[in-house]
Amino acid sequence: MLSKQILTIFCFALVTTSIAARSVREVLGVELRRNHPGVKKLDLSRKGIDDLDGLREVATRYPDLKKLHLESNRIVEIPRGIFLDFNHLEHLDLGYNAITHLYDGALSLSIDFGIARKRELDPSRLSSLAGLSGLGILSLRGNNLKSLPESVGGLRELIGLWLERNQLSSLPESFGGLWSLKKLMLNSNRLSRLPESFGDLTVLGTLGLSNNLLGQAYNHPAMGVSPLAQLLQNMPLKEVELYNNNLQPAVINAVRKTLPNARVVA
Repeated sequence: MLSKQILTIFCFALVTTSIAARSVREVLGVELRRNHPGVKKLDLSRKGIDDLDGLREVATRYPDLKKLHLESNRIVEIPRGIFLDFNHLEHLDLGYNAITHLYDGALSLSIDFGIARKRELDPSRLSSLAGLSGLGILSLRGNNLKSLPESVGGLRELIGLWLERNQLSSLPESFGGLWSLKKLMLNSNRLSRLPESFGDLTVLGTLGLSNNLLGQAYNHPAMGVSPLAQLLQNMPLKEVELYNNNLQPAVINAVRKTLPNARVVA
């Protein structure tokens, strides 16, 4: 009987530990008090993190960091300017958390503020994405985002963006500023319409739009012309996912005719 009680207590302790709130500082422990030059990848996924306290110090201790994995945690909020000092970051994975929104604001100091010293900065004017202007890969899939800030359009170097499995009902007009984007995944959201600037994504090769609500806006061609096909016509698309949007066959056919070299999955 005693052994069973000990086993029960031990199992309870394991479960309690696994669900306890943890910060980046707690997860890294003493490693956050040491310098790690030359380290290019840091994997903090599946650590139960729900507090980004200590993340700014990661930028200092890992000055050459290029890839940061924070997926599959319990992060709800991305504070303003939290990535400001990640000067070399190219790949950021924040997928499968519980992020509900991203703060809008300026992306950098030199361009948006015209000042050189960080101590002069008013943090309340920074975006959650500040400091990520050189980012190439960003994943925010599997969160609870209902909208994106206008500042997302300032991520000019972004070539891959994963936003599937959120609750996005619209995209900001600044989205067309993502000129370098080659892969965009927007599957399983609540999008009924795309911004007019979407057509400016002129190097986009892969586009995922399945499981949205595009039929609400694009099933009514104007003067026999499909607005959806027009929006996509200047893109060098090779693969487009459009299934489960309640789009009429005529709309799908128009997209296929407009994009003869693309694999349109509908």
